[in-house]
Amino acid sequence: MKAVAEMNAVAEMNAPATQKYQALFFDLDGTLVDSIADLHACLSQAFEQLSLPKLELAQVSAWVGRGTAMLIAQALAWAGKPELQQDCLAAFNQAYAQCDHGLTQVRPEALACLALWRSQGYRLALITNKPMQFTQPLLEVHGLAPFFELVLAGDSLPEAKPKPMPLLKAAEHFCLSVEQCLMIGDSVHDWHAAQAAQMDAVILTGGYGPALPAEIPANQLLDSLDALPL
Repeated sequence: MKAVAEMNAVAEMNAPATQKYQALFFDLDGTLVDSIADLHACLSQAFEQLSLPKLELAQVSAWVGRGTAMLIAQALAWAGKPELQQDCLAAFNQAYAQCDHGLTQVRPEALACLALWRSQGYRLALITNKPMQFTQPLLEVHGLAPFFELVLAGDSLPEAKPKPMPLLKAAEHFCLSVEQCLMIGDSVHDWHAAQAAQMDAVILTGGYGPALPAEIPANQLLDSLDALPL
């Protein structure tokens, strides 16, 4: 905790006053980490317990982005068994709680980029739709936790992405305007949240969820975090 406090103090002292953005807000799954293998394994385990059809990795990837309950709802809609929502959610939560995140990989450039941006004085926040009980352990296991001054999970507030509330609350937390903040995500849900908050955003290609809409300008689509134009 002392080390984190010291990092936060350094970030405040080094705040990039002359730059447009003072704070960077990050999505988690698909943006900072490739977690689809663990999510697929745990959802497949839940489906097997309930004698449901086999799931393909690509299917699960397309459903990620709106939080655990929505992931289960979309999977069960595909399986034609929406009435099993509570049973499947409980089975998935149990499997994911026991998961060591061993199949989850941090994006190759993520740690170096986060360290650089913290050293440059940017305030960093994590805004994910994953429940907090799963978010914090994943951050700690993969060495991401110390970089973030604020973590907002899918159950931290009354609303989650694509609603703008988490982005607006993060800006308020840092006493910044939305114009001073940048959202970095990988899905249409991140994009819509930023649009609703009237906040700038960049979207990483090759992430999770539905296909990205054509309305996203090409200069706001990136292949890598280290291409972020700061």
